[in-house]
Amino acid sequence: MAVGTKTGQAQNDTYLKATIDDEDFYADAPGNLSNQNLIAIFASSKDKNQKIEIYIDSKRGLGTYTLGKDKGSMIYTNSKGHWIASKFRGEGTITLTEVGDYLIGKFSFTAVVNKIKKQITDGEFRVKKKVNK
Repeated sequence: MAVGTKTGQAQNDTYLKATIDDEDFYADAPGNLSNQNLIAIFASSKDKNQKIEIYIDSKRGLGTYTLGKDKGSMIYTNSKGHWIASKFRGEGTITLTEVGDYLIGKFSFTAVVNKIKKQITDGEFRVKKKVNK
């Protein structure tokens, strides 16, 4: 069983899941922060060895955000380092399909640090929306 997979954690109505270099990532209690300018979504694997963070401009609302074109970044972290996709490096997209009591969407990104590439694909999330003023 891969660390952080759905079978290794309690099931919940909130989640963030993805495939990282062909390995499953699953977090059943992702968090988020939202204000007038930013939506931040973050999740850690059960053993806390892996983390995914997503930051996008909240002014646009529903739709697809493309890193490099739109403001935002996506970060994958494990015990060996941080891989960041942003306007300046890497590539990726996030699609917000619902913004209400929950933030629901899909994402994927590729990041390269020191010639080491991380491919995050098939990302999905359902996060209870929290608004910070």
